Amino acid sequence: MSTIFTKIIRGELPGTFVHRDDELVVFMTINPIAPGHALVVPVAEVDQWTDVNDSTRTHMFDVAHSVAAAQKKAFFCNRRSEEHTSELQSPCNLVCRLLLEK
Repeated sequence: MSTIFTKIIRGELPGTFVHRDDELVVFMTINPIAPGHALVVPVAEVDQWTDVNDSTRTHMFDVAHSVAAAQKKAFFCNRRSEEHTSELQSPCNLVCRLLLEK
């Protein structure tokens, strides 16, 4: 059975993509905790982080770094008022979001 992420990647469910390549996608979450809340998801279904190959894992973090840099520019964060968090979840995805000081 396909995960919800696979259905979004295939276009069976709507998604707002900010990055897409042969190995992974980045799309906005449907229920954001903070502005710019995005998910970095491998195209291949992977249940556990320990199953992600080295190349894909490295690529995920490189892309997450680029997305975080764009988030900082888009939401005008300065060093004192932002915290970038990354969470590893199952099915395999990396959450990128900025927590803005209110």
